[in-house]
Amino acid sequence: MLVRALPGRRFTLDDQLKFAELSGDFNPLHVDEVSARRTLAGSPAVHGVHAVLWALESWVTTGASAATLRSLDARFLRPISVDAEVDIEVTRHADGHATMTLTVGTTVVATIDAVVEVGSTAARANVANALPQRDAPREIGESEIAAMAGEVPLFLSMEHFRPLFPGLAKCLPVSQLAALLATTRLVGVHCPGLHSLYSELHLAAVSDSGSPQLAYSVTRFDSRFGLATIAVRGAGLGGTIKAFLRPAPRRQMTYAEIAQQVEPGEFDGQRAFVIGGSRGLGEVVAKALAAGGADVLITFHRGQDEAEAIVGEITATGGRAACVQLDVTQPALANGRTAGAWSPTHLYYMATPFIFCGQRGVFQPEIFSRFCSYYVTGFAAAINQAQSAALRAVFYPSSVAMDELPPDMGEYVAAKSAGEALCAMLEKTMPAVRIERPRLPRMATDQTMSLVPVRNMEPLPVMLTILRQMAVGAA
Repeated sequence: MLVRALPGRRFTLDDQLKFAELSGDFNPLHVDEVSARRTLAGSPAVHGVHAVLWALESWVTTGASAATLRSLDARFLRPISVDAEVDIEVTRHADGHATMTLTVGTTVVATIDAVVEVGSTAARANVANALPQRDAPREIGESEIAAMAGEVPLFLSMEHFRPLFPGLAKCLPVSQLAALLATTRLVGVHCPGLHSLYSELHLAAVSDSGSPQLAYSVTRFDSRFGLATIAVRGAGLGGTIKAFLRPAPRRQMTYAEIAQQVEPGEFDGQRAFVIGGSRGLGEVVAKALAAGGADVLITFHRGQDEAEAIVGEITATGGRAACVQLDVTQPALANGRTAGAWSPTHLYYMATPFIFCGQRGVFQPEIFSRFCSYYVTGFAAAINQAQSAALRAVFYPSSVAMDELPPDMGEYVAAKSAGEALCAMLEKTMPAVRIERPRLPRMATDQTMSLVPVRNMEPLPVMLTILRQMAVGAA
């Protein structure tokens, strides 16, 4: 047995787009920065099969010659974020057998076990030398999945494949490579489709005619976890795929629904600067304040369409709202509307990156630094910009994680602790400004989605209570 570390790599968004074109899997989880931030991954994630092919490519370039894939087992343990540094370690067990372990930092994100037979031939399939058609990912409900079956055509454009994986282009049969690519298109586009998460792949060589289709059928669906087991067969390979039907992005209440629970005029006189108001708790806060008569300015980082939709909801019924782009991690918070005549009376700081990215029992300085850029330096810059004679109240929310101290959230807790300390200092230097810094319970947002059902509170009752307390306290 020989263990060897090979050069790692960073998968860029451009890499992802090229692979999506090659495979036909344009699921937004992998290629859309705005949509992906509302998934369990929190940002664009590398296709699992993309990582598998890169791992196989890394292995074959160390000495493997023309061969046929006899078996392949891959487990995708955690999403690989685009632009993360991925390391690879290859363990050679015997001729034609290797295990590849992919890590990001100290976290194992995928394991791949492969067996190839040098010099053997695979069943030939009539694979089209072309790119697959770009189909929109299907949005499928739980009730449909258990009975799903069909076929995914095989494609392999060597013109596009060879520059990405030159070693595999020489080593493995076209039909087998096309079948691997078809599995990601199956999961990301057809079943489970739009809200999918590829979990495992188990393939072995089988005797068949080498069909140019990848036939599939769901053999089991566990509704407790949204886990589908899918039997696949084609191009001389057969086996199973496991994929989750992940939760769809959380849709907060509409402005009209929220307005029914807000007293008209209860937030009159507020010029509310809601930083991070395009989704999640910030969206709820912005809608509730506007429904109560506040003049609301929402900021967004990437979700311009989402922010504009919220503004449209509010202004369509006579409310006052506008939105502006803002990246709180940049030193200068350029936003002309907070100057001059429109100086905020209330600042609601709802900006946050993806929270659940830590590793149990391991403190990662790069994650801590990113959290600080939001919760400490970003917040300080926002205060500096919003501070004026008009400013009366600031809302800086935290969470019960500060009390519970989860072992995989050390970086978050440390950064939020620094933010709370900053709030305490600001209370002394800004005595005319009330600063609320509640530790909120777990509420239903994109951040708190989970494959395992977890009880989350509805945001509006919690947030409305706090907004009312602030309105009274800052009057």
